[in-house]
Amino acid sequence: MSITWKIAGYTITPLILSYFKLDGGSMFGPVPKVIWQKLMQPDERNRIQMVTRSLLIEGHGRKILLDAGCGEKWNEKERGIYDFKEMSYPDGVTDIIMTHMHFDHSGGLCRQDTSGSLIPNFNAKLHLHRINYQNAKSPKRREVASYRQDCFDSLAHYECNLIDKSSTRLFPNLYVSRTDGHTEGQLIIEISDKEGGIIFCSDTIAFYHHRHEPYHMGFDMCAEMGLREKMKILRRAAKRSFTVVFQHDPEFIGAIVSIGAVVSSDKNSEKFEFAPILDPSFK
Repeated sequence: MSITWKIAGYTITPLILSYFKLDGGSMFGPVPKVIWQKLMQPDERNRIQMVTRSLLIEGHGRKILLDAGCGEKWNEKERGIYDFKEMSYPDGVTDIIMTHMHFDHSGGLCRQDTSGSLIPNFNAKLHLHRINYQNAKSPKRREVASYRQDCFDSLAHYECNLIDKSSTRLFPNLYVSRTDGHTEGQLIIEISDKEGGIIFCSDTIAFYHHRHEPYHMGFDMCAEMGLREKMKILRRAAKRSFTVVFQHDPEFIGAIVSIGAVVSSDKNSEKFEFAPILDPSFK
């Protein structure tokens, strides 16, 4: 059984492009292990199972993919660390919107031939925020391991549309907005019309369990900014009962968000209700 949405003139299908594992403590940041291990069970090396989920967005003369997964350009040591499993890519993609260029989002843009040369996996136009392009070109110290040189070099094999605005309509009923908490220049994608909408959260809300306000990744470059950006996404989604999609959660594709009842004298207190959407491939 597969899940498909029809929204704003598009047929939208969630796809898993790759499976991999990362340290659970890094993915839950300030949350103690005694709490997060009840939510996502770690293996003997403290790693949790993750996916790189994309949306395939078809309509208005376009076939759009969000990010490109981890790819297969990994040596034996790296495969041992991350336990990569790559899935197949859809055919006929016309456009790829890169939320950002961390390796688990951009590694699948190219593969390597026997000589080590990069070969593009898609005949598509790329859309990326200019700030994130600059970030990938000259990463900060904390992000050197996430922004790999081979991923940046993949961009030379594509026509790239570098986005300068903080928020813009990229295609009919498809909007991108810049966020900086996780990494500078990350894009959040919204597909919406008056009937409803979907927000692709990228790493701002990586898991269903990150829906709680204080939960965030240890990888975030500015945690406080990232938490503010998360709350902004949830407020927007709740106002119109949008679906939010979680890019790295193996169990939950996303959740429909609505405004919940607040039982508090604090006028700044907020409560959201979440109707989670289970990934039918999860075992």
